[in-house]
Amino acid sequence: MKFKKAIQTIDFELNTLVFARVIKTQTKEEHAIPTAPTGTDASYSYYYGFATEINLLGRSQSNRIWFKKNTKTHREVFLGPVTLKASDKIPAVRTIVVGVVDYLPKGRAFTWWLDDANALLQFCRLVRYQNKCKQQSAYLYRQLKLPNPYHDGLWAMAKLLIFGDILSFVLESGKEEDRAKHPVEKDSYTYKRGYCLRESPGRFVLATTLFSRDVSIYDRYMTLLKSKGYSSDGLPSVESIHTYLKR
Repeated sequence: MKFKKAIQTIDFELNTLVFARVIKTQTKEEHAIPTAPTGTDASYSYYYGFATEINLLGRSQSNRIWFKKNTKTHREVFLGPVTLKASDKIPAVRTIVVGVVDYLPKGRAFTWWLDDANALLQFCRLVRYQNKCKQQSAYLYRQLKLPNPYHDGLWAMAKLLIFGDILSFVLESGKEEDRAKHPVEKDSYTYKRGYCLRESPGRFVLATTLFSRDVSIYDRYMTLLKSKGYSSDGLPSVESIHTYLKR
């Protein structure tokens, strides 16, 4: 059973983000740094580019947005338990960038942005429209796979919110052979089991609960965790989270 309240809250929170498809990146030799690796941000002291705004379905909105190197954020961006980070490359034509847009005298520009944003675009689309798909679909996983070591983050959050898959997070506390099979990742000839996340399963569920402000997610997790006989040591009580979210 999906968590409708949580989905609506997260959709509202992410609605401030603007996605765009890169149409041009401009570099100049006077800004080149010869000692830096070619094609990376470090290879130029300055560059700029233009992108066309797209909606969550990937359709162009005929709105051009300007971006430049020094507004690209290299800080980690957190969406609950999921970490997003820009790459060290200059964005290529037709790739997806995302950020917050401001209106400047010369037109619209990103006040901050990051690249490699296709997985986030797919996640936002899934949250908004809740497309019909199977939670263990390899296609769905490849759409949501993040380009970082904790690559299961968006897919795991989608399973939790869209599909109401509490059980797989509970089983992470048990034996490896009891955990859910991964839809893509393999170890030799067999599919890996469990998630590749930055947080522990309990902390991942807790952070998703706080991000979506829906305590029913954490409540169902803790109830099922105890019914399966697993320990909840180190995790706060449902009552304390409920009190915190009421503030």
